[in-house]
Amino acid sequence: MIHARRDHFAVRLNDGRVLVGGGVGADGVIQTTEIYSPDNDEWTETGELNVARTDTAAALLADGRVLVTGGNGSVDSPLNDDIRELDSAEIFDPKSGQWTLVDPIETRRAWHAATTLGDGRVLVTGGAYGGDYPDLFTPNVQLFDPETDTWESAESMTIGLLQNNGGRAAHGSVLLSDTQVMIVAGIGFGSGGLPDLASSIIFDSTTGEWSDAGAMLNGRRNHATTLLSDGKVVVTGGQGPQPFAEIYDPEEDIWNGAGVNITPRLGHNAVALPGGGLLVMGGRGGPNFNQLASTEFLSSGSVTWEDAGEMSVARCGFTTTLLEDGRILAAGGDGGDLASGANNLVEAFTTNG
Repeated sequence: MIHARRDHFAVRLNDGRVLVGGGVGADGVIQTTEIYSPDNDEWTETGELNVARTDTAAALLADGRVLVTGGNGSVDSPLNDDIRELDSAEIFDPKSGQWTLVDPIETRRAWHAATTLGDGRVLVTGGAYGGDYPDLFTPNVQLFDPETDTWESAESMTIGLLQNNGGRAAHGSVLLSDTQVMIVAGIGFGSGGLPDLASSIIFDSTTGEWSDAGAMLNGRRNHATTLLSDGKVVVTGGQGPQPFAEIYDPEEDIWNGAGVNITPRLGHNAVALPGGGLLVMGGRGGPNFNQLASTEFLSSGSVTWEDAGEMSVARCGFTTTLLEDGRILAAGGDGGDLASGANNLVEAFTTNG
């Protein structure tokens, strides 16, 4: 990449290119964004974010634009030491290469999730919002309408937790169907302090209501949540770090064990492969809690994990993007340049089909 970065965002555009932006570089939170073209294997600079941000959530809109919400940053300067959760939102237009601020979200937040529904709206859920203990995490839910570029409130995530009114951060989010979004685990507030959550809940956009889903086997945060091609959901790793994986069957509404990972890890990435199965990469783990280069593969219908080789660079806080040709692009992260804590190194994983 042109810029070293970690804890940034990456989105595959409708034309197959990959937009990468924000994150943390050698000098702090950054505003730069750039685009990767698989056709010529080159990166080109594009418009800067209006607000430097990291730990944000990005979503591709149906019209090809990209929405970025919240995150950690400073409204004054990207180098300001007073980093805090943001409520700003902005949209990238690939036709102009420019970012435009839109109305802010109702509650500032970071480590939240943004998921595009089948009707084109974007569901933004939870996150850390800088409140005083114990009000550290928000249950607030917002819907963004790309036809009007405006926000509307949705029912808060008030179910699934008894102590903190449904607030959670560092959770997983997947689109189960055009109208249903599943929120998985995360960190919340409870009678024991700040527990890793084992609850999963589902939002139905046709009713605007939340419902409980089956209880998970293990509480976790900083995990990876991935929707497989068969409609099942796999959760891997998490705080601990977790050596266990589990899989959710939406037809049975139940979580089952999905084998033990070769390497316990957290802060890693997982990508569903076009031909079925799941690839898990990087993160932190091992006896010294270092960045990992190891990857592992779970084939469809199996609960046995296989070693998939090592990445060229041990990394966490990186992004992975499935390209149109089936390759998986891994970019940046913490691990390639220990002096700055961020790197600009990119590699691609090629599947066998």
